[in-house]
Amino acid sequence: MSEMNQQPSDGMSKHALERELIARAYKDTTFKQKLLSNPKATVGEILGVEFPEYYEVKVFEQPTNSLYLVIPQNIESNSANAELSEEELEAVAGGCSFKVLWSGLCVD
Repeated sequence: MSEMNQQPSDGMSKHALERELIARAYKDTTFKQKLLSNPKATVGEILGVEFPEYYEVKVFEQPTNSLYLVIPQNIESNSANAELSEEELEAVAGGCSFKVLWSGLCVD
């Protein structure tokens, strides 16, 4: 995916998406401000999806004197006791055309 207005293919990795968003933010200050001020809508627009109400998208500008580390939830340790909400069940009941594999979220 070289142009951000193109649809990403199913299975696009989180890291590939991050690289694309960061590269575009470096080149386009208007896009960067939009991404920082309204990340959920901006990323949803890029992906061609509307994220569910309960889903969060956060974007931070990392200062040069800081290190940010994101530790994902350990899905394996929580999967035995995990239950899907009604919204999550509804979202996956009919399948979907686009999967954000790195988040476990399936959206149309």
